[in-house]
Amino acid sequence: MNPFRNKKHTALMLVFLSGAMSFYSCSTNNYNLPVKRAIGSIIANQPPLELGEGWTNRDAQNSDDIVQIIEKSLDDRTASSRLMKRDAHPKHHGCVKAFLQVDASALPKEQQVGVFSKNNQQEFKSFIRFSNGNPDSTKADKDGDVRGMAIKLMNIAGANSGSQDFLLMNSKTFFIKDSDEYLDFMKATENTAGLLWFLATHKRTREVILAARGMEVGNPLHIDYFSATPYKLGNKSVKYSARSCVTLNQRDTVPKNPSPNFLREKLVNTLSEKEACFDFFVQINTNPKTMPVEDPTVEWNEKDSPYIKVATIRIPKQSEIDSRPRMNFCENLSFDPWHTSLPEQRPLGAINRVRLLAYDVISKKRHIHNHMPQIEPTDHEACTGKTEVLCH
Repeated sequence: MNPFRNKKHTALMLVFLSGAMSFYSCSTNNYNLPVKRAIGSIIANQPPLELGEGWTNRDAQNSDDIVQIIEKSLDDRTASSRLMKRDAHPKHHGCVKAFLQVDASALPKEQQVGVFSKNNQQEFKSFIRFSNGNPDSTKADKDGDVRGMAIKLMNIAGANSGSQDFLLMNSKTFFIKDSDEYLDFMKATENTAGLLWFLATHKRTREVILAARGMEVGNPLHIDYFSATPYKLGNKSVKYSARSCVTLNQRDTVPKNPSPNFLREKLVNTLSEKEACFDFFVQINTNPKTMPVEDPTVEWNEKDSPYIKVATIRIPKQSEIDSRPRMNFCENLSFDPWHTSLPEQRPLGAINRVRLLAYDVISKKRHIHNHMPQIEPTDHEACTGKTEVLCH
């Protein structure tokens, strides 16, 4: 049976393949790359297992192999280029100034922790980065793609980086189940035949990718975003979501003849005229059997666990989003799901445990190559003071 049942699905998958192959065509058949990390050190850096998590030496080895493949691909893609871009979501539409106003009174008291503490009614200054997921940053915005929304709350007391980051995408579920599948996927991107076979034999991966990439997006401010992977919040696992305040029938559609960067243009033009907003939600795991922590490809049933609003994101009118200093700042900023305020708010599951190693290694590698320090902003005036260097 043909897994790509119609012309639309086939076209979307060809778009995906072209982007993936442009990125991974330089990867290597030798996955035992020279720089190996000690499995013991990888395991030692992991937090204790909780709330249905599983993590073995095999997962630790997989995470190292995955990171090595990404590192090698970045080296090959960058070659002698001055700029090393992100391995995923390298094309940003802009980083915008925002405020997140917390009101977590609707949460059970056991989940009122960290930035969602019951006593926390403050408005956090934030930056939000909107992006395309395709590893090829030259792809036009009209091409089917995964869309990202990365939120950075600044000046968070007790945070390991000083910031609290939320990484969201336009899919309720992740496209990979576990570390074994993640490594198989990375190896499959070696060639078109391998990737086609992987997608043909991994139905859920194919469905998630097609759904996210097939979504019509006319404005980054007019779609809904989800964490896809689970996080700890107090004594429960949760997922997050940011929902646009714009109703479905009012949302922008794709123009007839869009420019390659029309999503950036939409972002700039919208915020030059009026402010935007998102409602921020928490979905609590009410049944670990049907809402597994260790399989983020499973959608958590909203009837069993409705989303609870815990904050409002306000994005004020602003200019200079697409100025060279702000675009440079957006390029040099780091977002990491492990930038968190408390152990009670940390990421959960093997996919996020792979990210613990991957985000740290890749961010350091990218910043070293680009001769840029890793600095967290503390104010909206990011192009002054200690973070001014990020705008160059």
